[in-house]
Amino acid sequence: MGQVTIGIMNQQDILQKTADYIKREFSDDSSGHDWWHIYRVWKNAVTICEHESGDSFIVQLAALLHDLDDWKFNDSGDETPLRAKAWLDSFSIDPSITDRVCRIITHISYKGAGVKNKMDSLEGFIVQDADRLDAIGLAPGAVREVWSRFLRGEAGMTWSRPWALFSLVRWAAVHHVEGTAESRVVETAAR
Repeated sequence: MGQVTIGIMNQQDILQKTADYIKREFSDDSSGHDWWHIYRVWKNAVTICEHESGDSFIVQLAALLHDLDDWKFNDSGDETPLRAKAWLDSFSIDPSITDRVCRIITHISYKGAGVKNKMDSLEGFIVQDADRLDAIGLAPGAVREVWSRFLRGEAGMTWSRPWALFSLVRWAAVHHVEGTAESRVVETAAR
């Protein structure tokens, strides 16, 4: 797919500037939501998006910006992604793209059992899955390998949205996929 130009910048330029901005913003973070977490989510999301046919630009922007306005680190508890929206607006991006990215950011955060998942777009589910895969320790290389094996129909790989992450984790643990956090993977798969 060719690059779409937005104003005088193309999508790749915007993604690079966004990555640079997020790297600066999260370089000193010690909460576990640092640049390297965001980088892994971004790369995992790209891998999943390649196979799910989502809008890559929206997925990448949402992955890069997903923790910028996280309610867990915001004193007001507000979920409105004000900083992310201001960042996107600075590029004069089509408002519909900004709205889609902000909607994903608003609904991505895991809030625990009993809280309904409000994600409502393929791109949102891609970023949400990528974030959760990183939370359980699957690095981008491991996600790519597991996803590719799943798509080839290798034994033990099953699919349904509610069980997708569990199946990937269980399969990765059984097959000792390089790049997994073994203890968390095996513990999760045993449940």
